[in-house]
Amino acid sequence: MLRTSWRYLLLRVPSEQNFSENDLKYALSETIEEFFGVIGLSQISLKIIRYEPSKGRAIVRCRAQSTEMLRSSITLLTQISGKTGSISTICVSGTIKFLTLK
Repeated sequence: MLRTSWRYLLLRVPSEQNFSENDLKYALSETIEEFFGVIGLSQISLKIIRYEPSKGRAIVRCRAQSTEMLRSSITLLTQISGKTGSISTICVSGTIKFLTLK
């Protein structure tokens, strides 16, 4: 059995509105499920590694094969916790260490 390879995305989250980590994960999961269904959500295997509301940044993990699905879902996200806001991808990497240096 092959080992799963992961990709880590550094996201810019609007910092003027206080969102919790759970709000962010729920909004991402809902958007992924809306556009790709439950199967797409399970293929992505979304996990929030680090969320820093003061800096307005988050690091999320997904499977390497589904990186483009997650990036397109992030682009389609328009609301977080009922408030208008969009998230953008700053960088994609194979390691968390590289993203923490950004």
